[in-house]
Amino acid sequence: MTRKTISLATAATVLFFLVAALLIRSWLQVTLQQNGFAKTLAADVSYLVVPLLLLLTIAPLWREIGPSLTRNFRSADLSPKLLGKALLLGLLMRVIWWAQLTAGVALGWYGSNTVSTQPEPLFKFQCPDAASVALGLAVMALLVPIVEECTSRGILQTAAMKFGASFAILLSASVFTALHPNSQWGFTIVAGLVFGFLFWATRSLWASVFTHAAYNGMTIFDWRCLSARWNPTPETIPLTTVGGLAVLLLLVSVGASTVILWSMVTEAHKAPR
Repeated sequence: MTRKTISLATAATVLFFLVAALLIRSWLQVTLQQNGFAKTLAADVSYLVVPLLLLLTIAPLWREIGPSLTRNFRSADLSPKLLGKALLLGLLMRVIWWAQLTAGVALGWYGSNTVSTQPEPLFKFQCPDAASVALGLAVMALLVPIVEECTSRGILQTAAMKFGASFAILLSASVFTALHPNSQWGFTIVAGLVFGFLFWATRSLWASVFTHAAYNGMTIFDWRCLSARWNPTPETIPLTTVGGLAVLLLLVSVGASTVILWSMVTEAHKAPR
């Protein structure tokens, strides 16, 4: 029996509702901040409306998108090995982000004339209360990956597959990137391509969701617990030793990620369908 796919019109409708939900979330976040909520708490609480609004608005489309999404979350496609590798891949992607940032600062690729100089790295690790961290993890490492992977990969990429896998992956990654702040676009497009490739190669959403969740989960700790300042003076740049070590870490992390990615793909194609 031929499996029904998702039309591009339906995918576009879902994306429209997602954007609408995100706009409502932004309005709610600003409103909460104006009423005394801390910025991070307002961001977390306001995001809770996104999956709810999305489920309500796409309910009439469920007969078309439901079977595909359900098929992409088959329990038979999830194994402890895949879960472990997906989580490790997400952690390595965060290491890659930090390595490229460190290399960029040390070698003069990144810098700011509007921020006061800080010749030596200054780090402070102090997490907020446990409830705030738990809420942040629930939002960033659970809800956000599920919403973004289901819409960008499970729906949009599936609908675009009729034009070829390369086009579908690129389209889903581009839309995924456009829904993030432009300051994050450089790394987000790379992450989107990785998530899209994982979805296409493993033929399920498990790998991309857990990789995405691990990456986002790490951001909770380094955004909210880690305070870092480092802006070397132009006279001290390039810091070749620090920059060289950061580049080495970047290359090793990229190599390890590639090996893990390839092994996940190989195992997925060996699994019975």
